[in-house]
Amino acid sequence: VDSGLSLASAKGALTEALKSRAVKSTQQGGATGFWQQTRSQRLILALEMSSGGEAGQRLFRVLRPTLHTSTKPQYIRHKDLRARYRPVTGEDEISRAWQGEYAESEKGRTQEKHLLCGAVLPIWNALTTTLAGAASKAGKQLLVRRAEVNGRPIIGVSLSKEAVASLKRHLDGSAGAEAARGTHVTLREDDPQETERLQKEELRREQKRQRIKQRHQLDEQERTNWERQRDASKRGTAHAPWRDGGGGGGGGGG
Repeated sequence: VDSGLSLASAKGALTEALKSRAVKSTQQGGATGFWQQTRSQRLILALEMSSGGEAGQRLFRVLRPTLHTSTKPQYIRHKDLRARYRPVTGEDEISRAWQGEYAESEKGRTQEKHLLCGAVLPIWNALTTTLAGAASKAGKQLLVRRAEVNGRPIIGVSLSKEAVASLKRHLDGSAGAEAARGTHVTLREDDPQETERLQKEELRREQKRQRIKQRHQLDEQERTNWERQRDASKRGTAHAPWRDGGGGGGGGGG
């Protein structure tokens, strides 16, 4: 898991913030944009969160090369931003400062995480036993996390490295051990073949869903047509005795 923020993602967040008419960039006379701390020379991205009230009390969210948008937000008042930072608008200067700190902090901001995905109910007993045996209080909690791997969102139960090993030991002695091992999939960002395979699988599933949807629509149309024909037939049958009776009465009168 990378807790940092790439320059491309930072610029994307800036573009999204500037879609609001009330927010102005540093180039437009506002304060939303890149700023450099006067003492440490560290670069931040300040995004205006509140445009009302006194100018000095306006609140800005702070993003850094080491602080992703999904982490706990950090904020700074406009007056403190002006006092401790200077605006940076040059593309080369922004790129050099941001990417330099991003590359420098890579080891410290990346962590190995494990997500247990898919159907967890078949192994629920083993999972709860594993969590109950965790050494820390945090490790005993059932935490559900969302992540993206190769651009694909996945959701699963977050487990520590020790919990993964413990869960495997519990599963090895269970009847579903082979099935559990058979569903294990490793996704790697540097594995284009795996990514292509998953994309093809998703395409096939989507095509199947569309075929099923089309069949349902055809079945619904056929049912509607049949009901219309049935109703029309009933109306014709209901009118038939009146027509026959009228014809017979006319004959009798003659």
